[in-house]
Formats: sequence, structure tokens, C-alpha cells
Amino acid sequence: MPAAVPQFRAGELAVLRIGGEAGEPVPVDVSEPQLRPGVRALFANANRYPGRLRFRVGEDGWAVQPGEGRVIDLGGPHRPEILVPGADVRGALGAFIFHHDVTTENPPHARHDFMKIAYVLDGVYDFRVGDAEFSGGAGTTVVVSRGSHHAFVTATGGRLLFVSAPAGNEELFPGLGRLGPAASVEQIAEVDRRFATTAPAGSNEP
Repeated sequence: MPAAVPQFRAGELAVLRIGGEAGEPVPVDVSEPQLRPGVRALFANANRYPGRLRFRVGEDGWAVQPGEGRVIDLGGPHRPEILVPGADVRGALGAFIFHHDVTTENPPHARHDFMKIAYVLDGVYDFRVGDAEFSGGAGTTVVVSRGSHHAFVTATGGRLLFVSAPAGNEELFPGLGRLGPAASVEQIAEVDRRFATTAPAGSNEP
């Protein structure tokens, strides 16, 4: 039997659980006319991210103050702080800050489901996007096209603000964080598969 189609009012905060007891996606008819386009888009994307999804309908806006983001411990040099999860903005974008110590190695990878920009908040970074190379300190903006292999390192440590469109990049980190430091190559590869992430051809990275 199809899942019931919820109704939403302006200003309402909805919290939904997507997935059954065994983690299987719950079917939702995203073609129902009473679902707004943005809500339909979120439902269409929801099965990719089992768990709790939030979205706000009709809000004017809100602020995320310093220290209010969700920090994910990945057990390495990258410490993501999620500021705006895509589920809060109907999947339009996602925003997070990477906090870094000195980072000398960062294997290149490509995200095929979204593009993103990186804005240097603190420190000095060296970027590689495809065959292009850039270096810059605070105030530098780097555009990473959808599907471009990219990487960055920093000899100073620092902070990078990332905004991806549509949302998705920020949802990768909770999945990696749940795996913990003892995650197997197969487990990491499954997260990469879910989020359409690839390494360059011939790379030894999973």
C-alpha cells in the first residue's frame, strides 16, 4: 500500500523518517499534486539518505551562529562542521566548513551529483581541480565543477567554507562518521557509491 502523502502548511517544520525497520526505503508517491515541487524533489532524493530528514516550508530564513553547526569526527585532518543540511532547504544546496590542521596529503576525487565552491576563511591552501592549480589565502574562492577531480592541501591549517548545489556533499560526512576509524575499504567504497564519488582512473584509492 502506498505511503500516505503528508500535508504541509507555511512555516511548518516537518521531521520525517525515511526507511523501514530494516533500513529499506519507504515508498512515497512523489507525483502527488498536493506535494509542492520542492517537497517532491526532497522526497525523490530521500531514499538516498535513509534516516531523519527535516525541511521547512515558507520560512523567511534563519541564522546559524558560530559553534552551532554539527561537527562530525572523521578521525583525521578533515573536521567538517555542517551549517546548512540540504534537508532544511528542500535540497537546493548544502553548506559546511572544513576545519584543518596541517594537511599534506589528500587524494583527488570527484563528486558527480553536484558542483561546489570553496571559500578560504583562514589559512593558505593549494588546490588542484582537474588540470588547473590554484593557491590562495583568506578570501580566495575556487569553483569545482560537477564531476571534476579535485584535491587540496594546506601547510598552515585553516578553514574552508564549502557550498554544494544541489545538496548532497554535506550528507556524506555523517555516513563516514558512523563507520568510525576502523572502517573497511568496502564500507568506505559503499559510502562513495551512494554519493557518486570516484577516484581518477588508475588510482589505488578505493
